[in-house]
Amino acid sequence: MYDLPDEIDVVADGSLRIISLNRPDALNAVNDALHTGLARLWPRLSEDHDARAAVLTGSGRAFSAGGDFEYLEELSRDPVLRKKAIAHGRDLVLGMARCRVPVVAAVNGPAVGLGCSLVALSDVVYMAETAYLADPHVQIGLVAQAHPQPPARAGGAGDARLRHGRGRAVVHHRRLSHDRRQALRREDVMTALRVVQWATGNIGARALRSVIEHPELTLAGVYVTSAAKAGKDAGNLCGLPATGVIATNNVDEILALKADCVLYMPSQCTMDEVCALLASGANVVTTRGEFHHPGSMDPEARAAVENACKTGGTSIHSTGSSPGFISEALPIALASIQRRLDCLTISEYANVSRRDSPDMLFNIMGFGAPPEQFDKARFGYGAIAFGPSLRALAEALGTPLDSVESTGEVAVVPETIEIAAGTLPKGTVAAQKMIVSGIRNGRTLLRFAANWYCSTVLDPAWEMRDTGWHVLVEGDAPLDVDIRFDVPLERMGDASPGLTANRAVNAVRVVCAAPAGIQPTAALPQIIANLG
Repeated sequence: MYDLPDEIDVVADGSLRIISLNRPDALNAVNDALHTGLARLWPRLSEDHDARAAVLTGSGRAFSAGGDFEYLEELSRDPVLRKKAIAHGRDLVLGMARCRVPVVAAVNGPAVGLGCSLVALSDVVYMAETAYLADPHVQIGLVAQAHPQPPARAGGAGDARLRHGRGRAVVHHRRLSHDRRQALRREDVMTALRVVQWATGNIGARALRSVIEHPELTLAGVYVTSAAKAGKDAGNLCGLPATGVIATNNVDEILALKADCVLYMPSQCTMDEVCALLASGANVVTTRGEFHHPGSMDPEARAAVENACKTGGTSIHSTGSSPGFISEALPIALASIQRRLDCLTISEYANVSRRDSPDMLFNIMGFGAPPEQFDKARFGYGAIAFGPSLRALAEALGTPLDSVESTGEVAVVPETIEIAAGTLPKGTVAAQKMIVSGIRNGRTLLRFAANWYCSTVLDPAWEMRDTGWHVLVEGDAPLDVDIRFDVPLERMGDASPGLTANRAVNAVRVVCAAPAGIQPTAALPQIIANLG
């Protein structure tokens, strides 16, 4: 429409014109074609007498990342192209300022540089909560820092709904700087993100419940791995009233939903599934541990995931309680008051004496076995499960690890005892400790110790804390942090899934706003829960 370059997509919907900056793989960064098209757009919109309003938005994850770096380099070398760009820049600004048709900016993601200017020239601005405005021209003196956003030429605040930029119309009249300007109030928030829950085990069912009850999320679909659950209402799968959303075990049906995000929580990770979701345009937040640290991934798997992210303009993030919150988010916060870190030790304690799960405790974990028969090779799993998270933490702190080592030891009961799962005979394993050490320059910089126990009376005599975490920071600002789970042991099985599921649900909005790719914790903004 309007005979414009492919970099600008204009769609007529009655008297509404929906204008999309259309370079999603480049975050809608402005190249020569897009710059030229923007200069031509506004006169043609003014001449469109059937148009009564226009929505300006960005395709994919961003509104616009500003000038394309390759284009900017060309401008610096080519005086003819530079002269053309200056003329088009003048036409773009004046054309938009004089445009007969009111323009609503639906700021779906970052709006930087020229993208920020387009927002400032619009009549009404809708901003996603995680979108932001930033103008680097201020930093280098091309735009005055005290330059205020122009007030709306038409329209104004009030309830309105748009096909693409959904939410409440709010115009902010405030000064711009080169710093990011976030959407600051609830009125700035676009409508709820559409989320799919993938798998409904203990953690998945808790996440499903949270999505249904979340003020900023809408349940779009549920994927289940068992035929018995397929066809059931989502509410029935998590103890809530019926929602009208029916679970399916058909992957194609999930892909067809075009959801904003998938909470991926199966017992086993299938890379083909993950890549299909990402390539379809759905972001992924997962409690699987494969994506904490891109550098720890199998190179072929990493390349496939990154290509899928590029295709779909999407991102993926691994999180949870452990690894996740306790091995990344909390240590990053604690390290923010350090200038020297000698060692950071995370100790996790789990009293499983009241866990009525004989198969898990005796057959899988090895409790109740003679110590000489205990399979200590299982301690090597620690490097796989927690090594990537420790590496991600170390790199976030500017202290990358040279290696990760995993060891372990066991303790026995001096007398026969009874636990919820059965009997532990005298002299059999009643506690085990897995220690994962991150080594830098020949010494342990980071340490994660998982302590699982069925009794506090042990041989050798280990000091066992209540179920929870203990974090010891040795540095120039020493810290000793004790976190206990204030839940009776008999109810721990009901409460503990929330520790893992809740952080994943709370991460959805920031992951949906993140750049395409595999996003470690340190690459994302702080995850803040909306508890409204």
